[in-house]
Amino acid sequence: MTSSFPTCLVAVLLTTALQAAQDPSGAPADQAPADSILGKPLIIDGHRITDMEIKRFLCYGKGYNALDSRRLGVLIKQERELRQYETRNSISAARHAGASFGSLTPEQQAEVDVEMASALAYMEYDEAEYTRRIEDHSSQFTDRYPSLDLDTETRRAYASVAWYHDQVRQTLEFETMFFPGHPDNWPEITLEAIHQGSPNFDLVADYAQHYQWRAEEAEKTGEPIKREEEMMMSLLRDYVMRALASLVEIRTQTDGLPPEALMTIEGGGFSETLKTEDVFQEMKHVFSPADVYEAKIFLALEYVAKKKLIEAGALREREGFLAEIRQMQADLEDSMFNWDFLALDGHQFPSIVSYNEHAYLVESYKTLIASHLTRTEGNSLPPELQDHLPRANVIMGLGKARADVLLVSAFDFPRYEWKEDGWARAEEASNTIRQEIDDYIDYIIDQVNEKQSALEEGRNYVTPENLTSFPEFWSDLLDLKSEYWDPPLPVSGKMPPAMGLKNKGRFTGEPTTRNDFRRFVGESPYSEYLHELSVTDKIFFDMEPGTVGGPYKGTKGYYIVYLKERLAPTNPIDPFTDRHFNMLTDDYARTSFQAYAHQALEEAEVSGLE
Repeated sequence: MTSSFPTCLVAVLLTTALQAAQDPSGAPADQAPADSILGKPLIIDGHRITDMEIKRFLCYGKGYNALDSRRLGVLIKQERELRQYETRNSISAARHAGASFGSLTPEQQAEVDVEMASALAYMEYDEAEYTRRIEDHSSQFTDRYPSLDLDTETRRAYASVAWYHDQVRQTLEFETMFFPGHPDNWPEITLEAIHQGSPNFDLVADYAQHYQWRAEEAEKTGEPIKREEEMMMSLLRDYVMRALASLVEIRTQTDGLPPEALMTIEGGGFSETLKTEDVFQEMKHVFSPADVYEAKIFLALEYVAKKKLIEAGALREREGFLAEIRQMQADLEDSMFNWDFLALDGHQFPSIVSYNEHAYLVESYKTLIASHLTRTEGNSLPPELQDHLPRANVIMGLGKARADVLLVSAFDFPRYEWKEDGWARAEEASNTIRQEIDDYIDYIIDQVNEKQSALEEGRNYVTPENLTSFPEFWSDLLDLKSEYWDPPLPVSGKMPPAMGLKNKGRFTGEPTTRNDFRRFVGESPYSEYLHELSVTDKIFFDMEPGTVGGPYKGTKGYYIVYLKERLAPTNPIDPFTDRHFNMLTDDYARTSFQAYAHQALEEAEVSGLE
């Protein structure tokens, strides 16, 4: 995992606003009462999914950035302790030499302690600079977005105002330790990390030159020296963080840690464990009932699927699977589309750990359906893949659709929180809107029939003043009723890209591929697996062009869709080439595993998912 330091929150907000189970045979049931925010105990066929497992999932998921900051904090602490040890030994050695290698007197030892404190003072960050960064960010944000609430937008980007402040503080602490002043003062690990990370460009020399310019400017103005550009600092910090991480071994649930431990960090004589309960207590203020419910759903699905695979003798040997994962991570390490990107951005799982656990079950499931994934002797597709091919062609062959989506939301986007009784109200309101649409369609049909009758009977027909075409009616309805939300444009500075705007559910207005449309709607492979719901699939596979569909329950409320057109795939896949065949089998395995897991959950006796 890599830590994400805050840049300017304004830039982050523009980006963000626009845009597992234990072995079923051996998981213990905890006897302590459930934590209040976790609700009723989750019990499946008599087996308790422990509160600690739920807490671990939440900390790995929504708590991911804060957990990663904790991880980096351990690395910073270890580096500080190492430097303190080296500094103390160096000063003591010098004192001993001055005392002819005799023992130090109490007075001399006190002098050593004073010298050490002075020598290590450079590692303490400037509290005034921390305050200045917080205040500068606040004023910059308010200047650009005077109508937005800073705390709300900070929660939207960082989940918690406190977490954002902690990241600013940690960034300053990190820079103070590893980038103190001019590069001549930088520690050896910083210089080595940067030279190794960028062997073809001397970034240290570039920084030194820029530092000299900034120092001269500060001397002229009497102001504190300005910071290096954030883009440069982000790159340099990343090089050093990689170097620090390479010196330790980090283990998580994927590596077999029990639910009580989130992470262990070991190396160089240091060892520290981040305990689940400790981290959860720090994080729990950010977890909503919806977060808890999704954690329970995921763990329940993984438990019942794993249990079923074990019963079928299909669960893979775990170490072999983990070896494959590590090899893939290594192969993709320098790629833009690395394993972390695939898990968090591509499939939008809440954490790399949950993605690994899910992938373990999907790969095991493939052994159960091996005959569905293998060409027959005549090099033809098995019936299951043949039936799946039309769907896969739409997805991977770039089929497109043009549609508008009216959202009646259970979530309050401007305030970034779930509405009270939001789901029930959204369902009721969406049904009312759908009835309004149907009534207007009937009205249009009645007027068409009336006009035809008048023509046949030789009567004059006068078009009612309130009669408009359905596209006009629909457009007005989107403006009035759709709760897709776009933040206000900044009053100064660079404008955000228009392509990220929701525009009340009109999105681009152009034919769009399924994968792009899924992002517009707010769905993902993870959300589809969790809830077995997909508004996007209704558009691409179920609805007829020119019709209105819904309300469909989705990730944030109820969705009413006007499908204007659907276009055939422009690049159909060829299942008889190895690459396309592998794409076809992977998609089939993923979608059929989803059905497999949900069927298993339906067949189980479950309590605690209310």
